[in-house]
Amino acid sequence: MKVIQSIKIFHRNSIQRYPSSLLLLSSSITITHNFHNFHNNNFSTFTINLTSQTSTNSQSSSSSSSSSQIIPTRLRTLSDQIAAIENISPNFGKNQHIPIDNESNEKLKKILHNFNAPIRYAFAYGSGVFFQKGYDEKSKPMIDFIFAVSYPQHWHSLNLKQNKNHYSFIRNLGSGAISSLQENVGAGIYFNPYVQMDDMVIKYGVISINKMCQDLLDWENLYISGRMQKPIKILRDDARVRLAQQVNLSGSLRTALLLLPKDFTEEQLYLTIAAISFKGDFRRFIGENPNKIKNVVSTQINNFNLLYSSLIHALPNVTFIDDNNLQQDDSPKARAQMIQKLPRILKNKVQEEYKMAMIRKGITLPSDEKEIFKNIASSEDYPKYIETGLRQIIFWPAITQSLKGILTAGMFKSGKYISNKLGKWMFRQ
Repeated sequence: MKVIQSIKIFHRNSIQRYPSSLLLLSSSITITHNFHNFHNNNFSTFTINLTSQTSTNSQSSSSSSSSSQIIPTRLRTLSDQIAAIENISPNFGKNQHIPIDNESNEKLKKILHNFNAPIRYAFAYGSGVFFQKGYDEKSKPMIDFIFAVSYPQHWHSLNLKQNKNHYSFIRNLGSGAISSLQENVGAGIYFNPYVQMDDMVIKYGVISINKMCQDLLDWENLYISGRMQKPIKILRDDARVRLAQQVNLSGSLRTALLLLPKDFTEEQLYLTIAAISFKGDFRRFIGENPNKIKNVVSTQINNFNLLYSSLIHALPNVTFIDDNNLQQDDSPKARAQMIQKLPRILKNKVQEEYKMAMIRKGITLPSDEKEIFKNIASSEDYPKYIETGLRQIIFWPAITQSLKGILTAGMFKSGKYISNKLGKWMFRQ
């Protein structure tokens, strides 16, 4: 077995993005793992050796001399490979698992068993899972699910055979057209709403596990990562998603801190985090209850605390003054460090906004990137750069995903969904 390339990925409070083209080669992959404390300033290292198969004899010779685990990528996804790492502590990412009552938990998990197509990672979210202010406790809202799968076309092919009635007229075009629409339009998710299953009405969205992790790490469109910044109920876990989700949560915490003053309350922090995914989303102004962010946080303070408390305590620049009040180091140096650690797409957008502002003012930009971040953090306009960057990330995917929903749901279900949303918007509380 011939070694093509060895990659070390160093993490400092985040996981750096690695080229998917290298990791998805039809070859074999050896993974060794050395994981330290994710939240402090220690580095964590993954060593990934990509290997190609030259001949049967050389393969067997190399296999016998190697103590590392060999995982064939022809048959497994990157998620399988990461899940094969045995040294990850089972307690890592424990903050992501929000408890609910046992009866509800079993009902939600039972939904997954109704699908023959394989689901790698799944969670339920929204008012059907966690009570929100503004909803009648006696009413039964549609329960929202997200399924992350390895191969969308294969998944839809199997699901069409079992649950053809879940799909709109697009089912007649086949699984290839469905997966193409899913992957290439909007935010990479395909929703089937108003599905009657057991004694519940559900909506489930299907996304490839690769696209999910890319959005969690980089904030490519903040559609799925934005939902996962708020409390969700994980029903089926996956090691790769767990790692990427911890990066997503850390990114949302840093973004919120950069938008907050030196002194703030815990509720203000969670309101700022919950608002991130609504920046630039047209549904915030029509079709969604304008009080939704406040309603989500006010009834779920404890869940937000479970999700973020350990991450807050791990940051050296934030301290609790008392149970409800916090203080952060708002010096340019501290803020520059946080800007440098923002998710890749947002960080690039912030840099672009700053550079454009300097060009308009005729100011020469420093050549050193670290100096650029220091200048951004020293500028009184840096919150505006962050807000603009978030709007640019979210706006177009939110529109195209909503338009896609009309096709994937069909006219009748789309009309029903829109009327329900408009009803909440008109009779908001």
